[in-house]
Amino acid sequence: MIRHVVTFALKEDTSADDLREVEEALGKLPGLIPELVSYEFGRDLGLNAGNGGFAVTALVEKPEYVGSYLDHPEHLRIRHEILGPHVAGKTAVQFAVPDRD
Repeated sequence: MIRHVVTFALKEDTSADDLREVEEALGKLPGLIPELVSYEFGRDLGLNAGNGGFAVTALVEKPEYVGSYLDHPEHLRIRHEILGPHVAGKTAVQFAVPDRD
C-alpha cells in the first residue's frame, strides 16, 4: 500500500466558504477514482503553530495508482480551479504502508 499525503499553506484571504467548496469537491473523488482505498482531507485544527492550513491523504494499493489519482481529470480540475487559487504553498510525500493483516 502507498500513502500519499499533501499539506497546503493557504492564502490569507481564503474563506470558510472557499474551504467548504474545496471539501465538497474533494468528497466526490472516492466515488470517481476506484484506485482509492481510503481518502481523507480536512482543515488544520490550529493545535500547533506553523502547521499547514489544509491536508489531503490518499491510500492506494500500488505505486502506479498514485498517478491514476493525481492525473484523474476531476482531481486535476479541483486542483487547478477550486483549490489552486487558494494555495500559497504545498508539500507532498508518498510512502509505503505495511499490510497490517
